[in-house]
Amino acid sequence: MSTPPNTTVTLTGKHLLVNLRTDGIYFATFDPLEDDTYQHFSIAFTAKSQTLCENVKNSIYENPQLLQEYDRTYLLVDTPRFTLVPEEMETCEENRIPYYDFCYPGHNDYIVENRLTLNRAYLLFGLDRELYTFLCRTFSAPTVLHPLTPLSEYFFLHSRNGNEAKVYLHLRQEHFDLIVFKQGRLLLANTFDYTTADDIAYFTLLSWKQLSLDQARDRLYLAGEKSMRQPLTEILQKYLKSVLPYPFPSQLFRIGKETIDAPFELITIPLCGL
Repeated sequence: MSTPPNTTVTLTGKHLLVNLRTDGIYFATFDPLEDDTYQHFSIAFTAKSQTLCENVKNSIYENPQLLQEYDRTYLLVDTPRFTLVPEEMETCEENRIPYYDFCYPGHNDYIVENRLTLNRAYLLFGLDRELYTFLCRTFSAPTVLHPLTPLSEYFFLHSRNGNEAKVYLHLRQEHFDLIVFKQGRLLLANTFDYTTADDIAYFTLLSWKQLSLDQARDRLYLAGEKSMRQPLTEILQKYLKSVLPYPFPSQLFRIGKETIDAPFELITIPLCGL
């Protein structure tokens, strides 16, 4: 028997991963207990004059896969408005909000808080209130995440090997994430805009200097957008001894081979216990 249109179906065991971007939506479904179940879809926003919220609403209503019930739903929403608060600085949730208010005075954002359990910190980020309300009304108990949250938690696990500092460059289209660990501590997690590989190299080397990292001993790993890796590696190897490609997590191949072309910040979510 076929399912009537617009009827919600509970997909037992399935997880939904959604990456909301300014130019469209990437989403994927998979069953964490079954091999080769990863299926992915991409939606490009065509109405450039509409707000992000309007584009998201229209796209979700036009794609019934997004309107089903899943065991778990993760929504990754990119925004440049965020700040990190170390756990040791403030343990009370209501007292962490002023840190965001201080960074973005006069804002009208809805503030979302992600707990970085492994890094003992909180990441606060702001979303359009209408968009946040729509997401929570449309999806069943979604976990709303900033891209730096899964990346910081996942890279923490890798950073524990060895005593040298580890720097992770995660490359995206027009943005890159820079995450630095030393002796089991998160030193930096930030996102920068870029146009060329020289832009990325500049911010990376500036951070290297500001954090007093060792050019010969400490390591830099590249992940994400493949097209930028080679030109960036050639620049950085002039100044840093260890510039390495980040190994693709082999456990993701069990979920499905298509994960190798998925947004890295999205597919790390199942690997870091969020």
